[in-house]
Amino acid sequence: MASSPSAAFLRLRTFIAERMHAVGKALSGNGITRTGNGATSLIGGDALSDGEREALLELCRRQRSASATSSNWSARAGMLSETICQMVSSSRPK
Repeated sequence: MASSPSAAFLRLRTFIAERMHAVGKALSGNGITRTGNGATSLIGGDALSDGEREALLELCRRQRSASATSSNWSARAGMLSETICQMVSSSRPK
């Protein structure tokens, strides 16, 4: 029989879920993303040139490096940045 999740695990899982929901609301509320057909996409992402996309991804890489050793506020900003980075990366035309 599998053991029950620890209280620490449950607290962290709830915290992460709440933060990710807040990130999604911030992105959609500011007109950066939209959700449809069960997926979230970057508004205007398909119009980014390869150079623009690469410049944004470079900013993402720098943000990741900076937030890896920073305060809690920076960690939250890093989560938001990471979400945007994933969307920029996935916005490449197919």
